[in-house]
Amino acid sequence: MLLNECETIVRANERIHLAGIDDAHYYHLLEQILDEYMVASGLQSGQPLFQSVNSLGTAVTGRALNRYNAWAAIRKRANF
Repeated sequence: MLLNECETIVRANERIHLAGIDDAHYYHLLEQILDEYMVASGLQSGQPLFQSVNSLGTAVTGRALNRYNAWAAIRKRANF
């Protein structure tokens, strides 16, 4: 992939667009990490990748997070 190209990874009806990544190893590594996450979290086909939690924060609700809250969760855990 060149810097001006865009690749899309589709998992569980969610799309993640990768733009400007010129290292092919990174693309395959990200696919592997997403697959491992889906297996470890027990996501079924059709369930959203990023789900909201109940008011106690102990269980996922099955409802999808909006993109702003999902990005905030990623930033929080990645220390951006």
